[in-house]
Amino acid sequence: MALGCPASYITEIELGTKYPNARRLEAIADFLGVRRDDLYERPDAPSKLGQVIAVFPSLPDHRQQIVVDLIDSLAAVPEQEQ
Repeated sequence: MALGCPASYITEIELGTKYPNARRLEAIADFLGVRRDDLYERPDAPSKLGQVIAVFPSLPDHRQQIVVDLIDSLAAVPEQEQ
């Protein structure tokens, strides 16, 4: 992955079991083409899924494919592991 970390680490961040340091968070924001502050949850902000849906069409094809692959891999995880 272009972020220099395995996809499983990104999944753990999404699940809230890992917390990236500032440098890694900046790399993720750069990769997604957003500001680092955009990655933080805010009560008045759209859901994370809503944010992904909003930004998805503007991502280059190869980054869209990464998102699709991640979703596919999460969908393949048996429920007891989620």
